[in-house]
Amino acid sequence: MSTIEQTPLSPKEIYGGFWIRLGSFALDFLVIIPVASLSLYFLSVSKILYYAFVLPNLAFVLFFHVYCVKQWGGSPGKLALGLKIVKENGEDVGWDEAVTRHVVMLALTLITAVVTIISIYQVPNDVYYASNLMKRSQAISGVYPKFSFFLSVCTNIWMYSEFLVLLTNRKRKAIHDYMAGTVVIRAKYQRLVKDSAKVETVGV
Repeated sequence: MSTIEQTPLSPKEIYGGFWIRLGSFALDFLVIIPVASLSLYFLSVSKILYYAFVLPNLAFVLFFHVYCVKQWGGSPGKLALGLKIVKENGEDVGWDEAVTRHVVMLALTLITAVVTIISIYQVPNDVYYASNLMKRSQAISGVYPKFSFFLSVCTNIWMYSEFLVLLTNRKRKAIHDYMAGTVVIRAKYQRLVKDSAKVETVGV
């Protein structure tokens, strides 16, 4: 019998806590930077290029936050730090869990993208193409609908709430984990989580 099976482990050792999750978030951010930079570059060149990049950008978001979770159990940042997203019983996640985990952030992202596209369209071409990127961004912000501020606040509240909730429970579950019925564990303990879930089921 292995040492892992012989020695009781604390939830802190099994589940991905605040700091390692924050580290994975930082690594993911580094991966996303080139794509975000490309989006800003297209914005600085022309409206058409920016519009054309919307769908590829959305495809990247879905690949990064949904497909990677379904296929490998996590985003690149989580995988690099030895974390894995699994169901509560330790089984690999399916499409339902992968989509549900990201559905709120995806909805906020889509609404923000639509608002941005409409705002860009409303900026007159002579103003748009006569400005540098900073002035162009200011011109776009100037025609944002009033509810865009509320949208930004909602996005920030969601992101901060995720981390706050994560700190309040022993399995370190964020809101989206509760929604999807998932937990983030250290990948090497997946079998242990499975076995523990089976024992609990038999006990019931």
